[in-house]
Amino acid sequence: MIDRRAFLAAAPLVFGLDRLIAQEPGRPAWADAALRRMKDSGRFGLRLAVPEADPLQKRAGAALWSLTRSDLHPVRRLLAEVVLVCATRPDILGVRDERTLVLLSPDGRAIDGARIGLDVLEDGERFAAAAEALLAAEGRRAARAAEIGRGLSPELRQAIDGLDAENPEERQAALRAVAVEADRIAPLLAHLARTGRSQELRGRAAQALIEVYDLAKEGTFGPRLPYGARVPKMRQRGCGGLVEAREGDPDEAFVIKCGKAAVDADETRLFLRFLALTK
Repeated sequence: MIDRRAFLAAAPLVFGLDRLIAQEPGRPAWADAALRRMKDSGRFGLRLAVPEADPLQKRAGAALWSLTRSDLHPVRRLLAEVVLVCATRPDILGVRDERTLVLLSPDGRAIDGARIGLDVLEDGERFAAAAEALLAAEGRRAARAAEIGRGLSPELRQAIDGLDAENPEERQAALRAVAVEADRIAPLLAHLARTGRSQELRGRAAQALIEVYDLAKEGTFGPRLPYGARVPKMRQRGCGGLVEAREGDPDEAFVIKCGKAAVDADETRLFLRFLALTK
């Protein structure tokens, strides 16, 4: 476990409803956007406290870069199901919690949390398992799924019911209809992917959820880019690796080759940076 002072795990981010609570001075726009996303889609939020400075911030950013581009289905389903938020100074929104990973309700309340280290963030399976434990505890996901289910149109309810129809053409038609609405009913699909009455239904619910991830745009907040993160501009370095571009850096065309025989793996790893918060 990483030292608490090194891996920022203080005062978690909990969003205040912008329609009920006045805009706080210095609150970043992306925080309000994350809350709106949670509220509008009925998703849970996951707030991850990240280090304020290198080298730990860069390590966390590299882990999140890999996580948001993972081939693991549990990771992709998780990123489609929740709103992932990263914060270097989570106390900006006022609620204090010393855990690194905090589960937020769709209306922005802190529900539960877990203490995790960077080693967990660097392991997609372990991170997905840590998040799953929070989402599944005390019937949270099941209750959210039931609430969404009560608001379904008869047509969408019929389509979900047809995900395991005996006729293959009916199954495919049902999957297409569900996929159109998948982003709006992601928590319900996440529940059905684990508890559906048949293997066919569970598999197709998971497939529709993964399509939400697959269709997400690069560089836009969502499954492929956590709220509070950004993709830094990179440039080639003389030794053949990559380095983060800084203001005033020379044009790549004029970088002098160093003649180094091999490039360290860390010099070619891509990573995310985290948006600064107003003090």
